Amino acid sequence: MRTLRFLYLLLVLGLVIGLMPAAAQEEDPREINRETTINWLEFVRDAGNFELMTDLVAPRGYVLHNPSAITGIDASIGEVVGSTVELKTAFPNLSVRDYLVLAEGDMTAAIFFDQGTFVNPYYGAEPTGETYFGQYINLKRFEEGKIAEDWW
Repeated sequence: MRTLRFLYLLLVLGLVIGLMPAAAQEEDPREINRETTINWLEFVRDAGNFELMTDLVAPRGYVLHNPSAITGIDASIGEVVGSTVELKTAFPNLSVRDYLVLAEGDMTAAIFFDQGTFVNPYYGAEPTGETYFGQYINLKRFEEGKIAEDWW
């Protein structure tokens, strides 16, 4: 008898879940975009796991809007990774200190702080050995949970 009640409850639960709107069953795209931005901050920029960039960036192209870096439509992922590698090479102990990530629609806004010691050349500038503190606002636009555009 207990088994029948259990099966009945499972059937009712299955019907209720099946009748829910699809939006109630799926994860909110804003939260997916927010998590992707946090993963980029923590695992790429902070930890230097550059191979993750290919998983985070939209496969159909990527646009980087940054006057001090490679910019333009369909910048190759190799160029984007290369500029990030240069940054982490110049500041090997570069680490993200604090961040706040907001998401709305297909956009995220990240406000973050980082610091690192300038020990290797960076875009022609000679290292100073001094600690650098940065403050940033970064906007990202997403397509299907992947970063399609970046504004710095």
